[in-house]
Amino acid sequence: MRPIIYATLSILLAMLGIVGVREAASFRRASEERELRIVRDRLVLVVDRWEDAIAERVDLWLTELSSTDKVREREQFLRANRPWFDAFYVWEPDEVTYPTPQLDEDLALLRSDACLAAAGRQAGAVDAVQAALLYRACIGRSPAVELLAASESAELFLNADQPLAAERVIRELGPTFLIPLHEAANYGVSARRLVYLRLQLARAMDTLGRPDVAERIVGVLASEIAFLDGGSLESLLDLWAYPIARDLREYGGPLIGGEEDELYLRAQRRLDVYREVKTRTWDLRDVPTIGQGPRLLVDQYGDPPYLLFFARLEMGALLAGIQLDQPALIQDFLASAPDDLRPFLSVRDPTGRVLGGSEEPLAAEAAFTRILPHLRVGVTAGAFAPDTGLRTAFVQLIPIGIGMLIGIFSLFGLVRSDRKQTLLLERQREFMTRVTHELKTPLAGIRLMAENLEMGSFRDGAQREKFARQIVKEAERLGQRLDEVIRAASRPIEEGRDTLDPVDLAQEVAERWRPLCEQQGVTLRVDARPNQGRMIGRPTYLRDALTNLVDNALKYRNPERRGEVWIRVHVDRRWVQFEVEDNGIGVPPNMRKAIFERFRRVEGPGRGRSGGHGLGLAFVAEAVLIHGGKVECREGVEGGARFIMRVRRRS
Repeated sequence: MRPIIYATLSILLAMLGIVGVREAASFRRASEERELRIVRDRLVLVVDRWEDAIAERVDLWLTELSSTDKVREREQFLRANRPWFDAFYVWEPDEVTYPTPQLDEDLALLRSDACLAAAGRQAGAVDAVQAALLYRACIGRSPAVELLAASESAELFLNADQPLAAERVIRELGPTFLIPLHEAANYGVSARRLVYLRLQLARAMDTLGRPDVAERIVGVLASEIAFLDGGSLESLLDLWAYPIARDLREYGGPLIGGEEDELYLRAQRRLDVYREVKTRTWDLRDVPTIGQGPRLLVDQYGDPPYLLFFARLEMGALLAGIQLDQPALIQDFLASAPDDLRPFLSVRDPTGRVLGGSEEPLAAEAAFTRILPHLRVGVTAGAFAPDTGLRTAFVQLIPIGIGMLIGIFSLFGLVRSDRKQTLLLERQREFMTRVTHELKTPLAGIRLMAENLEMGSFRDGAQREKFARQIVKEAERLGQRLDEVIRAASRPIEEGRDTLDPVDLAQEVAERWRPLCEQQGVTLRVDARPNQGRMIGRPTYLRDALTNLVDNALKYRNPERRGEVWIRVHVDRRWVQFEVEDNGIGVPPNMRKAIFERFRRVEGPGRGRSGGHGLGLAFVAEAVLIHGGKVECREGVEGGARFIMRVRRRS
């Protein structure tokens, strides 16, 4: 009947579990869909707010371009303070108003200067050093003339292997040499000549054994070049085709001309926009006026592409444009996002390549509509908080979960109870069989000898007396067995607490058992330091527990060696530890916990003759538990057993 009940309960629990799992899955799907909508709506709101802010600034800056008085100053300021701003442009369909190309030097006009002309005539008749000194004498004239003179002189000194002289010549230029490239036109000098002089200085420092200084000079120069507007960059374009370009790459490394250099790439995009503005055919009918929202021109071949927002100024055919930098815009968008959403954002191109943010797969997406319409933005699964969405589901599943838990625990309890009951019945049957056998043996002997006496089989008085003594001995043995069974089968009777010395208690047990141990060839020792302190406990319980352990040591001694038993006592501030150790046949590791259960014995060869009933160690465990402690069995000497009783000093 019970298996049917268990099977029925199991089926009901399984059905309840299936219903619960289906409900949980349904709730989870609904929660994830709801959370997905919330996150997507929030993402759209974040994108809209960011694009509104950028578009507002673009409209404002385009309006400011109506007045072109201080465009360069405004451009330099914004480029330094708005990382995603790149450049201004003002143009008509057939002419660029801003930026204007850099004025290049007129070499024929400059060489017509009296000093330079004289130096040029005499340079062919003297050596390189003398020629360099002739050009050096022209320093101190107009800025353009002295730059050319210093450059010619430095080149001659470098070719003559006199780098120190070349450095001194360039240093003599003073402030003229330090003019920023983007301000060269304001001083009437050529940006190209300034670049050439600084590279000559870098070559001189490198030849003098100062490559670190040379790299620093070229690094600063590269940054200045990358900071120039499109018109200035175009005027320097031919530098890349001459040895001067090799010098830039040699000293600047990836800072100049390398694809991995963002400064260089950004300058290249600025140059591309300048050329587009200058060469494109513009149809004014397709260009909105300021206030209608600018148009966006995206370089479909660039990686990253340039972005040009442009509109038509109200003044006739004049157009104005603002170039923004895509990588910096992406970083600005990510930085402006809410803190809890930022780690999960990802900006990607149409192919799915990540341009900024998380590399994880996207769970929801939204589109840029105005600023970066060719890109898309998404959030990864980490942005979702399904735990909050599952709270309702969890509340609804609580009754099902509680019912399942109650059913599982009940079923588990029933099965476990049945197993324990079956095991206990088996042990009790074994106990009864063992006890019956041990009681029947002396009874059979007594009956046999009594019948022989009754029948008068022994006429000799000595034989009758011998059998009578044997009957008395068997009767005493039978009584002892009955006392053992009664004492072992009964639970300890409550006994009042008393103050006792644990060492004296151990000595008392040892004195009682030592004669019996010696008769059986076993040495019993007490290993305890006297006067360790007293304890409060139940003396009878502790004495009987130690007695059971010593008795077991005698029962399960190893007949192949001389037996030894040790009783040890150790007292500390809170605990008293009793140990009984022997060198007998020991206890198998898998039984060292089970032997403290009632009616549990270790079966096997050489163990059945000991006469145990599986109750002695159960009594030991109960006695120790009464004292608020625990008992355990470990391996003893030479494979024997070691029992440790640890009890409280005040139980």
